[in-house]
Amino acid sequence: MSLKMKLRVHLFLVLLVGLVALTSYHGALANSLYVNSQEIVNIKIDGSSFAIPKGYMWYEGAWKGGKMSGVNLWALMPDMQPRTESNKGEFDGPGGFRGVVGVLLHQLYKPVSHEEGAAWQDKRKRQSFDWVVKEFTQGPPIDGPYGFKMYKGTKSAAWGELLFRTLPDGSLHFIECHADSQGPSPGCSAETYLSDKLFVRYTFGKPYLKDWQVIDQKVRQLIHSFEIKQSSKKQGDKPWLHKR
Repeated sequence: MSLKMKLRVHLFLVLLVGLVALTSYHGALANSLYVNSQEIVNIKIDGSSFAIPKGYMWYEGAWKGGKMSGVNLWALMPDMQPRTESNKGEFDGPGGFRGVVGVLLHQLYKPVSHEEGAAWQDKRKRQSFDWVVKEFTQGPPIDGPYGFKMYKGTKSAAWGELLFRTLPDGSLHFIECHADSQGPSPGCSAETYLSDKLFVRYTFGKPYLKDWQVIDQKVRQLIHSFEIKQSSKKQGDKPWLHKR
């Protein structure tokens, strides 16, 4: 991987790890024009169509809808609710993460190739993980919380802890978290693939780390609830793809 690409990826991670913290400020600005808006915004990302209520969008620029490479969303746990009159304090108040989950839904930067095979998702995760371990961790892994193993980040890392574990299906799952010493409101960030065209990166408050499986499931369910289903005549063209 070239130095330019490494810097680009690292900057991407820096921006996304801080997504929810920034949400408190920018979201308040974007939502100052409305509260509890259920107006639907139709967007299309790399051929996939979504119908998303404005209350889930924290960036006003996305309200115009149409084609885009990605969209930033937010939702309040535990029921993944949009911003409303009754809960706006959770979204807009100071202090960062609280119970708000920040979600980036985006197209894949690199198309999936036939050579990557059916396990392309896990292969890509492991490639990303191996690179992050090489570039931004120090020392051997140690025991982390909630059954995770953990690497400590270097000073140049945007996060302080890299948590990882093998899931029952044999695939890798890893989460980047701020160390408790990095601020009064540490957060965590993880990503997952929705299809061979889309991925999701989401952030949440570190106090909710124990619920990492539930959060991952609810983020997936939320995105799928926005998706406009379309029958595909070419579904059989790529038998080497699968969805986790």
